[in-house]
Formats: sequence, C-alpha cells, structure tokens
Amino acid sequence: MAKVVMPLLGVEAHGTVGKAITYRARQDMTTAGRYKRQRDAGSAAQLVQRSKFQGAVAAWPVICDAAKSVLAELASAAHLNAWNWFLRLILRDALPSAVVGDSFVADFRVIG
Repeated sequence: MAKVVMPLLGVEAHGTVGKAITYRARQDMTTAGRYKRQRDAGSAAQLVQRSKFQGAVAAWPVICDAAKSVLAELASAAHLNAWNWFLRLILRDALPSAVVGDSFVADFRVIG
C-alpha cells in the first residue's frame, strides 16, 4: 500500500488509488478522474495480428542457425537484430509464418 505523505488533490498528488480514481497534475492543478482501463479490443484484425505474433514466437526457436545468421546479416542494414527483422517480416506478411528450418534459408533469399 502506498504511503500518504501529502493530501489528495495536493500539489504533488498523482497516481491511481484502488483502481478507482486517478490523480494527475496538469498545469499547476491536480485533477481527479475515473480510472480508465484499456479494454481488450477483440477485433478480427487484432486477433489475426496476435496469431501472427504467436506463430513467429513459436517458429523462432525451430529456425536453424544458418537461417538466423542470414537474418542477422540482412537485419544489420536496418539496424535491427535478427529476431526483430524476422518478426517484422512475419507481421508484414513478407514471409510465410510456416517456413522454418533449412527450407527457410532458400525461401528467404528469394524474398530478401
């Protein structure tokens, strides 16, 4: 539990109390408002994006080291690491998420 050192709505009051009220400081004034929680928007596009991300996470450990070195080589031009480059390709549909293992190197050379 947070230690109260100043009164609520005081000069330095900020933060959330009990997931009910949020205190924020704005332009020399502290305001209190309702705690707004981000809703999980279960839209079709978001579910597709989540599925792609989960597929990429599952595929990464299966990819051979040779393919990862190719990814690292190509990713260095964009100042990314191999994992971020691979994830970018999967999420942008530039690389099929089912391509893993040794066949990944050949398919990647065509795409990259």
